[in-house]
Formats: sequence, C-alpha cells, structure tokens
Amino acid sequence: MYKIQLVVFAAILFNACDTQTEQTASISGHIPMDVTTELYVWNADTKDTISLTAGNFEYQLQLNSPGFYRLLIGNSKYELFLVPGGELRLDGDSMTNPLNIHYTGSLGDENAYLNQSFQLLNQIDYKEVFSLESEAFQHFIDSLFSQNDSLLNALSDESSFHEDFLRMIKVKHAANRGDKLLRYPVYHGYYTQTENPEMPNSYYAFIQQIDINNPEYSKLYEVKNYTHSLISYYSDKMLQDSLVNPALADAEIRTELMAITEHIKEPAVRNNLLFDGLNDHISYYGPSNLEFVIDYFNQHCTDTLYLKKMKEAIDSWASLMPGQEAPSWEAHTLSGELVKSGDFLGKYLYIDIWATWCGPCRREIPSLKELVETYKGRNLAIVSVSVDKDKEAWEKMVSEDNYGTQLFAEGAFNSDLAIKYKVNAIPRFLLIDPQGKIIHVSTERPSGKIREIFDTLPGL
Repeated sequence: MYKIQLVVFAAILFNACDTQTEQTASISGHIPMDVTTELYVWNADTKDTISLTAGNFEYQLQLNSPGFYRLLIGNSKYELFLVPGGELRLDGDSMTNPLNIHYTGSLGDENAYLNQSFQLLNQIDYKEVFSLESEAFQHFIDSLFSQNDSLLNALSDESSFHEDFLRMIKVKHAANRGDKLLRYPVYHGYYTQTENPEMPNSYYAFIQQIDINNPEYSKLYEVKNYTHSLISYYSDKMLQDSLVNPALADAEIRTELMAITEHIKEPAVRNNLLFDGLNDHISYYGPSNLEFVIDYFNQHCTDTLYLKKMKEAIDSWASLMPGQEAPSWEAHTLSGELVKSGDFLGKYLYIDIWATWCGPCRREIPSLKELVETYKGRNLAIVSVSVDKDKEAWEKMVSEDNYGTQLFAEGAFNSDLAIKYKVNAIPRFLLIDPQGKIIHVSTERPSGKIREIFDTLPGL
C-alpha cells in the first residue's frame, strides 16, 4: 500500500537575486485525518516532512520571490500561489471528492481562483478532446480558455489580487493554451490511429504571443511544458525539411539541441534547456553514438556548472558502453526458479525490461511475440524481465499470456538489473553478445528497427 501523501511541488524562478533576503510564507490549516497524516513540502533546495496534529499543520516556507506550487492531497491535485510575507490557510472538507479546500488569509482569494481554474483546465477527457477534428478542437480550446478568462475577470473585480499573481497567471494560461494547440496534431493522430493532421501556418500564430526567453517565467510549469512542445515542433520541422537526415541515430536529439540554440536567445534559459534535453536523452539511451551531439552541447552551452554536470553524467556510463563486460544480474521465473545472466552465455541476449502498469511496454508485446516466433531456434535468447512492484499483478498477467521467457526482478527499480544498467524509465531493451559483452544498453524496440540490427549480428 502506498502511503497517502500531500506534496507541494515548488517552481523556482531563474532570476532570484543572490542579494535578496530570503523570507517566508506561512502555510497552515486543517486536513481531515482520514485523508492524510503527513505533509511533504519541497522546492529545488529543500524537502521537509510535516506531521499533522489532529489534522492541523503550520509551516513556514522559505522563498524570496512570488511563485506557484503544486499540491497533491491524496489522489487530487491542487496548486498554490505564495509570496514572501504572505499567509495562506487551507481547510479541507473530507465529505467531498476531490477534497474541497477553503482558502483564507492574505492570499486566500488568489488561491481560491487558482484552484477553480486548475480544476477547469485540467479535468478534460484528453482522448475525447484530442480526437475532435481540428476546427472543433480549436473551438473547444478557445471556449475553455474564454470561460477561464471570464472567471478571472469576475473574481479580480471583486478582490484585490496580488499584482504578481495577475501578471504571471496570464502567462501561465497563454502557455497552457499554446501547449495544447502544439500537442494537437500528434495527440490526434495517436487517439484516432490516423496520420497526424497537417496544420496551416495560420494555426501557429499563437507562437509569437508567448515569450519563451523570459527567465522569470521559464520555470513555470505551463511555460516549461509549452517550451518543450515548441522545441519538439521546431525539431520535427527540421526533420521534415531534411535539414537533418532522419536516418541518423542521433537525429532526434540533434535537432532538439539545434532548435534550442536557434530559438532560445536568453543564455540562462538556453543553457538550462540544452542541459535538460541532452541529460534526459542520455539518462535513457546512454551516450553511445552521440559524439556530434556532445560536442555540439559543449560548444553552445556557456554555463560551466552544466558542462561539469554533463561530463559527470557521460562518465557515469563508462562501464555500460559497447564492448564492456555486461553486468551480472538475476531474476526468477513464474515458478520461482532462479535465473542468472550467465545462463545465457553462448547466445545473443535481447532483454525487454517492462512492467504490467506501463502502457508503452504493453504496446510492444505483439511485436515482441512476433520476434519470439521469427527467431525461434536461432542463436538468440529473448527475455522479458519485469520491474513491477506488485508481483501478483505480474504473475496474473504472465500466467494468462505466457510468451517467451518471463522473469521477475525482485526490488523493481531497485533491483540489480535496474541499478546496474541505469534503468530509470521503461520500456528499455538491452542487447548482449554471446561472450557477455555489451552491444547496446538501450537498443531498438521490437516495433522499431531491431530486426535490422539482428540481421547484422554474425552467427545469429
């Protein structure tokens, strides 16, 4: 059982001046004991646990500039706005689901509106909305944000909202709307199982209205999402226009970094995006075959701390590079038999690291079954290793659909396999040669070009 938690996610602004005196915002209130017994509060620098006494809590949050914070109570999400010297009290009513929060204090009005808006903008059925044809989708989005603007105008007329709140909330809403518009072509294609629709240039007029170079806004949740979607849009255009060869192994991350340097001119924002983009890519795929991209990053990133962190990230993969001895691991079969990595020596080994709760993992199963049948009797072992926490869920699924070699890694993401191979996201696919040497620790998926790779392997 997961412990019910309340989490505050802090969005820290880039341009907090070192010379500012750090102040506090007071957060207090009452959350019914049947909802949670602890609060977890954190930002980029601090993480604290607050125990409730008979449901009551009080906390002084350190901050030196206004900001928006995420709040999770049980399974329901909320958002907070806090400023230095501000006071906010939250009183929850457990008779409602999601939990109804009553906000009071000097920031009560801002937070009451914020969470009405948050619920309005986030409680949409993505499949239903993104399956709409483009004209209907745009009408829906325009109506949704028009309704939200009307709510803001009505409440701001009645209350004296903090000036920083009004300024930043408009930026957040514009970015939220822009993010949904940018995601539409890809999401529509996914949900309708059709080709991504080609949108006219006029559709993207909103791009000019949102400043992605403002360091103050760059860490706002909606602006961050919008910026990533925008960079993906520019990256896709580079590939479509053949500015970069799509066949290159590093084409996706190469165009992402190129789009960042072309469209992000503010150094602090650009450096952060360059680092996050390449670091996220390396954390999943590793640094193999990324010589051009790493050199590009080193040339265009001007932040010495990010350069140092990137070198450390790359160096941490040294033992997992092609040709290195594959780290040993062990797992268990459905019947409880212990299986060790050494048991597969003498054959090529293709490992599918997955979990029953992982949608992308399950979507690979039909293609994986085809691989098992196609390469049956060849010098190749295809093994699926689950990193589920819930062993019973794995046992139930595998007993109902047992294909290939199915193993369970005790400890999930803390298992030997996950730790030694730096698995922090799934699905992941590993390819090991018959001598137990690494070919690649993040190779092609069954639905991708893995057959082309198999066909190049001598003796398979």
